[in-house]
Amino acid sequence: MKSFRVLSGFRYDLDQDNLNEFLLFRNVINDTLFKNVTNCTPGTYISIDKNGLLETTIFYNINDEGNTP
Repeated sequence: MKSFRVLSGFRYDLDQDNLNEFLLFRNVINDTLFKNVTNCTPGTYISIDKNGLLETTIFYNINDEGNTP
């Protein structure tokens, strides 16, 4: 998340709902403690083109494991 600092207009605003979850469970699954910042789900990556279009790509799915003949 440190790399977001170079983006103009980006702010690290604390997400109070996730803070409560973090303090209770010591974890925030697939999310962060900051508003407008989320984690990629496991086995995926996100690409952003020059127009700002996001595309999520799945490179690994555990449900496919062991299904190869």
